[in-house]
Amino acid sequence: MKIRVFMPDTEDGIKQLKMKVAEIHTVAIIDSIQKLPCEAERKLQLFNTIKSEIRKRAERSSQADINPIKVSLL
Repeated sequence: MKIRVFMPDTEDGIKQLKMKVAEIHTVAIIDSIQKLPCEAERKLQLFNTIKSEIRKRAERSSQADINPIKVSLL
C-alpha cells in the first residue's frame, strides 16, 4: 500500500497532522495487543509498559528539543 501525504503549510495544520498520526499509531498498538494470545491482565500490563515507554521518550525528546522519535513497538 502506498500513502501520499501532503504536508500542511500552517502550524495548526501540522499540529492536526501530528495528532492524526498519533491516533493511528494508538489504534494500531491497541489492535495488535488485543490480537495477542494471552490473558487480558497480561495485555493490560503490556499496554501500560508501552504507554510508559512512549511518554519517557516524548519527555526526553521535548527536553532535548529534538524531532519526535519514531516508535515501532509491535
